[in-house]
Amino acid sequence: MGLRHSDFSLLILVQANPRMTQSDAGKMLDIQRANMVPLVSRLLELSLLSKEPVDGRSQGLLLTARGKKILKEAQAVVDNHETQLLLSIPERLRPHLMPILQALWDSSKSRSG
Repeated sequence: MGLRHSDFSLLILVQANPRMTQSDAGKMLDIQRANMVPLVSRLLELSLLSKEPVDGRSQGLLLTARGKKILKEAQAVVDNHETQLLLSIPERLRPHLMPILQALWDSSKSRSG
């Protein structure tokens, strides 16, 4: 689809938080400011995001109609992939998957923070 993981993550975040600032999005995604600028610029150029003033200086991010369409398509691909991945795990082990993934996530966050 031509989307990077970071593109998809930002689109999901903006969908859930319309008009959030680029700075707030970067903090939530743990992406440095220097890396957020090209990421947002790319999505603006692809007409997936737009900006709208939210106060005197700040610009809020919004999904465009095209952004909503692409995000919906990308989410369907991700959902299908996750379903296929889950089906590849023996059924008796599936209840353990999320706690293990959560433990890995927590471990990685404690090392980086």
